Amino acid sequence: MLWNEEEMQVIIDLSLGKVNLNRAQIMLGVTKRTLKRKLDTYVVRGESGFTHGNSNINPVNKIDFTEIFAFIEYFNLHNCNFSELSRLLKEHEIVEISPSCIRKRFYDLGLLSPRCTKTVKKRLKKHLDEKLEVQGALSLDEGDTLDALRNEALSGNFHFSKSRSKYMGERIEMDACEHQWFIGSSIKHTLHVSVDDATGIPVGLYLDDEETLNGYYHITRQMLQTHGIPVNIRTDKRNPDK
Repeated sequence: MLWNEEEMQVIIDLSLGKVNLNRAQIMLGVTKRTLKRKLDTYVVRGESGFTHGNSNINPVNKIDFTEIFAFIEYFNLHNCNFSELSRLLKEHEIVEISPSCIRKRFYDLGLLSPRCTKTVKKRLKKHLDEKLEVQGALSLDEGDTLDALRNEALSGNFHFSKSRSKYMGERIEMDACEHQWFIGSSIKHTLHVSVDDATGIPVGLYLDDEETLNGYYHITRQMLQTHGIPVNIRTDKRNPDK
């Protein structure tokens, strides 16, 4: 346990006979065995016995986020989600770290994943507002994040979101995304993808130099061969009810 000055004074008084063991136990709310052990430690080591042996020592499993930030800057991975970032860090033998650990550390620094939900954004905005009110200032990253969250809240969302399907195969979403998918390459490729709307599971993937009808043929074939015929297929710039 961590000992504050008042608790340490109780142990000192106990060693000097100013309080008895029963009284000290009530004051500290610990067992007599703990009191005796701490008293013996104080007699041998003095006040240094109240300090944990691992104080001011970096744990062997501590992760240096400086390398992670340098990796993100070098490969320009600012728009990468935490799951993919975790995989890339392991693949390049930088560090093996879980997405949840990255998410927690980045959240503490006021940084969000590009795939975070509205609930997380709202919670972080409230946290930064309260921190600003208490401390009077924020770090550069926290300030930028708070400004972005405030501007997003002011702009509002004037598009009605379509509710998700209830059952798998009820509706399939198809689209293509142009991006630099390969690290170290400046060439952009287009990933054609078909996703089940109810579960979010990809049912077809095809990478091509650009968005082509051939790419959509491939993801349609993958979907039909693996999952069968869906009830409805929705693409961009089309009426989803047709």
